[in-house]
Amino acid sequence: MIPLLQIETVNACNAKCLFCAVPKQGAHRPPMQLETFKKIIDSAVEVGVETVMPFLNGEPLLDPYLIDRLKYVNEKLPGSKVSFYSNGNLLTEDKAKQLGEIKNLGINFSVNHVNNEGRVKIMGLPLEPAVKNILSLRDKYPHIKIGVSALMDTTYMTAGQFQEFVEEWHCAQIGASLFPNGNWAGKTRSTFNTTGYCSRPDTTLTFLSTGDTCLCCYDIDGAVTFGSIHDKSVKEIWNSELLEEYRFLNDAGRRYDLKLCKDCTTG
Repeated sequence: MIPLLQIETVNACNAKCLFCAVPKQGAHRPPMQLETFKKIIDSAVEVGVETVMPFLNGEPLLDPYLIDRLKYVNEKLPGSKVSFYSNGNLLTEDKAKQLGEIKNLGINFSVNHVNNEGRVKIMGLPLEPAVKNILSLRDKYPHIKIGVSALMDTTYMTAGQFQEFVEEWHCAQIGASLFPNGNWAGKTRSTFNTTGYCSRPDTTLTFLSTGDTCLCCYDIDGAVTFGSIHDKSVKEIWNSELLEEYRFLNDAGRRYDLKLCKDCTTG
């Protein structure tokens, strides 16, 4: 079974996050065709998937086929969880109602600050609409597992604000997490770690909107690929020789021998 199947449905975003690599990507990719998405899910049935994430680095709520995709996962992989990240600003009442019909759904909202000024600075988006949308979703559809997150970088928030962020959302009965500032394999900032273990090769299979695989969510331009759903099955890609090599060398502490991994901060 594959622990996480991550699928890029769109790579466009309504935010302009200072820490993100989307503005630095080499070329814009169009949204994934619905038939390509279905082909991936159909092929994944053979191996089984713990969690399907129709998200890579863009904003899933920009995807006109998001609900169709989620329903298809529910139909073909009924035992799988479904989750994605969103900044929450595009979560309309109609979209929330449709999401309320999806089973086994979890959404993590990238909030990234405790005040409006700070969020506008870091993301280019106001805080109040996102908070309002998140709390409304919590109240109307309590079966959806909701979490919020913030970048753990003192460039953007103080230590006191990190604590405030967690406590405020805890009071709202929503779990809050802090995540480290990645570097998208050297694309956004310099490397500081090339030896630590990274779980992604062992736990995650990632598809770009074209149907080609990439190394992981940090491989925003698809510099490393293990095959395409257009000529290989999910099982064949998951067991491919190159992906096995990435697993072996990563487990052996030899990330410096791996393309992209040698420049990545994860681990």
